[in-house]
Amino acid sequence: MEKKSLPFYKTLIAGGSAGIVEICCMYPLDVVKTRMQLNTNINKNMIITFRNIIQKESFLNLYRGIISPILAEAPKRALKFTCNDRYKYMMNDFQYKHIAAGSFAGITEVLVNCPAEVIKVRMQDTKNLSKYKNTTECFIDLIKKESIYSLYKGGEAQAWRNGIWNGVYFGLIGNVKENYPITSDENPIWYKFKIGCLAGTIATCANTPFDTIKSRIQSSKKVTPWTVPTLIKTIKIDGIKTVYRGLVPRLVRLGPGGGIMLVAFETVKKWLI
Repeated sequence: MEKKSLPFYKTLIAGGSAGIVEICCMYPLDVVKTRMQLNTNINKNMIITFRNIIQKESFLNLYRGIISPILAEAPKRALKFTCNDRYKYMMNDFQYKHIAAGSFAGITEVLVNCPAEVIKVRMQDTKNLSKYKNTTECFIDLIKKESIYSLYKGGEAQAWRNGIWNGVYFGLIGNVKENYPITSDENPIWYKFKIGCLAGTIATCANTPFDTIKSRIQSSKKVTPWTVPTLIKTIKIDGIKTVYRGLVPRLVRLGPGGGIMLVAFETVKKWLI
């Protein structure tokens, strides 16, 4: 039988710390990724997009919209890691418990994080650079002009994205730990970092099409259909490469980011036990 997870407040501290460390290190890549996904008529690679933001706007715009995800990071990560542990405990006898628990945890996470994602995408979009001075202004404008329900725009797409990423991420980590345990001569931090990087990289390749659709839905004021029909239509009209726009900055962020997050979470959790 699996051990029970940490108490919620301890998972809050461990998960929140892990998330904040990861996002502060890797956030500029998220800005670049979103720009590449939304600027569909411009074929620019990651380096050119980076350079244009710095030269034409400012270096600080690489952190535009960061307040929203940081404020959501502690409850988001706490909910994700807590739910993953608890779902895994509940499904202890299920063969694919790591994948299932991770997927359900990712979907549950949307309840907390969707408003922050909507605000972040609106802040990152080039067409809103002069429209919103800060996160608070964006938040108020959304509620006034589009209603409070707009904060959950693209929630279904985000559930697909999160469910796939977390299912693959936690599924791989759990299975690698069980089948390829750490050896006596291996550094525990390096072992966890490698597993996290591998899991984060594969998970990112798996869910990028859904992340692209999510970004487009959340940046638009129009009413959009369900995610899967939108994904299929986008591939038919624009080609499969379109839904993988922004894959490189996502891999550069979420590959190492997956390792950073796992090491940070496990380290803080160890301090709290």
